[in-house]
Amino acid sequence: MSTPTSSSSSGAIQAMTTPPNEPQCNSASNVTPDVGDSKADDDAREIYMVVAFNHNHTEIYVDDAAVGGDIILVDISGSICGPNAILLRTAVAAMTKGTKSHGKFVIPRPDGATGIISAVKHCLRVPDCGTIYLFTDGEENCWRGPLTIKNEDDGSKIMVDVTFDGQWTPDDGGYREPCTPGTPAILADFLQASGVKVCILGIGGAAKPMVDEMLGRKNVYCGHIAHGADTRAVISTVRTLTRISKGSRSSVTRNGTQHALLVALSDDVQEAIQKMTPAEMDEFEDAVGTTIISGHAIVTSSELKAHMELVFNAYDEPIPDEHVKDIKAALLLFMIAATGGEMPGALITSKHSAVIGVPGGWRPFRRHCNRLLSRLAAADILNRAPATPAGGKVITENGNQHKFAAGCAQYGCSIIPAAITDVAEDEEYCTPRDKLPGPKIKKRKRSNSSGSAKRVRVN
Repeated sequence: MSTPTSSSSSGAIQAMTTPPNEPQCNSASNVTPDVGDSKADDDAREIYMVVAFNHNHTEIYVDDAAVGGDIILVDISGSICGPNAILLRTAVAAMTKGTKSHGKFVIPRPDGATGIISAVKHCLRVPDCGTIYLFTDGEENCWRGPLTIKNEDDGSKIMVDVTFDGQWTPDDGGYREPCTPGTPAILADFLQASGVKVCILGIGGAAKPMVDEMLGRKNVYCGHIAHGADTRAVISTVRTLTRISKGSRSSVTRNGTQHALLVALSDDVQEAIQKMTPAEMDEFEDAVGTTIISGHAIVTSSELKAHMELVFNAYDEPIPDEHVKDIKAALLLFMIAATGGEMPGALITSKHSAVIGVPGGWRPFRRHCNRLLSRLAAADILNRAPATPAGGKVITENGNQHKFAAGCAQYGCSIIPAAITDVAEDEEYCTPRDKLPGPKIKKRKRSNSSGSAKRVRVN
């Protein structure tokens, strides 16, 4: 019986049966050339595959022409939400910008546990596997069974019977030593023994112990981004991690081995931050906006534009070019109103009660707005809400009352209002609010206390 490495307990064995959770896929060279520090080199690389993983894994992008290129593993466990989701999207955008993969996939809705080992094992089956980039906000909590933690010079493998979920008990009838509890050190041993270059970006506090354990290992490079890191810091950390993994000089590596964790305050990252131009920053902001996590709240104006364009591109009726900006303006007006609470779609689609008129007298305007509201809801830009209740609903806008009958379709909007406002103020994207026609206000007579008639504006 072989002896495990110092990071493992005495439960090592030479041969074992297939573990109960050997990787299962839901989908469809060990040597990577060194790359210098130039932007051209950074943009020249290509992505072969993007794999989303939780307790399962799914290939969400494959480029058969880029065999041997980089592979990205994207964590979609249930903890990818709030700040973690924002940081993950930014990191993926930084990695894919400038490649054919960018904008060609949607990250699935986050859910479930974190199966790092199974996802890496899936990548190792790829012929001529390139560098694996692992973006995660947590530690392995799924794997149970045998795991290779070291390759001996004679070709033999040192393995441990390990559980990261704390639940597995061998039941094959043969004697086995007790399972070894899974630790970040054992995960690090496995990654080093994989035989390929692995770059890990830990996101948030829960991932910090894991990336700390990765230091001092051949062909394993690691960085960490904390909550509160801005877009510039995240992008610079990812780009620097990529470059040092491909041989660039760095303050955190020595003789090809990383000895200190790469973070936003690292000298190399700070230098990259200082070199980033405003034009580059704008490009990356757009890249973040087009890196979409399904079902996740929209937080940037670029992201909102990207989601809206997906809806308009998939729309099944032609809209004359001269009316597209008007319709976008109306939809954005509705979104802003719906951030304060559920609103009837008739706010912009009603013939008699809408808060805006029909631009240019184009009669199909309200029908298209109505249909597109429904599609925005299907795309998770709006949230469907119960219809207006019995008795209807009255909304006051600019001092005018707009009444809506019971049963009107309603929507809410959870997008950050600032993101909507930024898009609504982009005159190249949509018609300015003050350029939209006002509603036609009906007038009726009402008697005052003296009995004389007084005209008031109501709907």
